[in-house]
Amino acid sequence: MKFKYFILAFCLSVATSFMSVEPALAETETACERNADGAIIVGNQGSAFVTDTNGNTGNSCKEVPDFYKIQLFRFGLCSQNPYLNNNSLASCTFLLNSDAGVDHVIEGTGNSATLDTSTADSPIAIGSYNFMVIVLKNELQIKHTEQFSRTLTGKTSSGTTCWTTNRITSFTDQRSGIAETNPNVRSSLGMDCGAAGDAAPEYTTEVFDSFSGGPNSPFEANMVGNNQWVRLMKSNNLDTADTADNGARILFVQSNNAEVTLTSSFTLKFTLTDAVSIDMENDNGTIYAIKNGADPFQVSLTITN
Repeated sequence: MKFKYFILAFCLSVATSFMSVEPALAETETACERNADGAIIVGNQGSAFVTDTNGNTGNSCKEVPDFYKIQLFRFGLCSQNPYLNNNSLASCTFLLNSDAGVDHVIEGTGNSATLDTSTADSPIAIGSYNFMVIVLKNELQIKHTEQFSRTLTGKTSSGTTCWTTNRITSFTDQRSGIAETNPNVRSSLGMDCGAAGDAAPEYTTEVFDSFSGGPNSPFEANMVGNNQWVRLMKSNNLDTADTADNGARILFVQSNNAEVTLTSSFTLKFTLTDAVSIDMENDNGTIYAIKNGADPFQVSLTITN
């Protein structure tokens, strides 16, 4: 199992980032270097064969995916910290409040669809709020096609164009029934490759089964310095998960100062910046397209009084 660390960050009127960081043999942090044709430059230098725009080398780099799908259950402002109050949302007012969940697709090459806020509190409760909260499904989905400077080997074929397949992976490889990606087992790969005309991208899913590496426990993290709290919860949107298998939701809380008045209006915007990790592996000169891993998406909430 690879060591991974999970971070969330968002704040009022500033970008919200949903982020995962994976220390690999070599790590890149930004977008991939591309050639004049716009293809990701792939070399053949051991475990570090791609370079990001900061000059870091590794076996993956970050890009903006074509489509990024999330499912939200709660998005609100709270006067008390739900993380410190047994996940209670009793002090919150909601811009989205759905037990069934609201699917939302963020498009990397255009505007995201308008978020369905028909479940919002009516009216949004007037008051001062010290925390912002998001509850979302712990499965993030990406659909993406990418071009490379050399042939890569995918799930069933090879080529310079690779795309996501209908594959489920887990963040820390602890979820039962989900096989790890392995270049020696082609059927486990989350990408396929071929000619550009062969591309048939599907949504690939990454399940956050734990926050392994967190300072508190595998299922929660209190990042006090950043005034952020994150916890894996069960499907009832209430109880804290205690195994990698019963985690179904992610609770994220961050401190902020927000004032809601009778005249308040709200603008909620989703964007993508380096929101997918293009993961590859070099095996004796053959570069395998491993998967597209979920990285940051951003949410900005602006309140106008």
